[in-house]
Amino acid sequence: MAGAAEGAKNFFESAFNKSKEVFNSAAESTKGLANTAIENVTKIIPGQQPAPGATDPAAAGAGAVPAAPTTDPAAPGSLQ
Repeated sequence: MAGAAEGAKNFFESAFNKSKEVFNSAAESTKGLANTAIENVTKIIPGQQPAPGATDPAAAGAGAVPAAPTTDPAAPGSLQ
């Protein structure tokens, strides 16, 4: 019985560690693609700068993306 528990523990630790590797790799790839996209936008539209924290994940916090403006005339703070 103890051998089965140890085997299950090892399996889950291995799966967890592999998942961390995959997610870290995906995060690095995404960061690289985002940086390339920003570079390409600045080539097309000179003077464009990334938003503060756009390339530094540690600087982006909760609510880092502002809400889109609404065109609903009844909504508070609407554009209409």
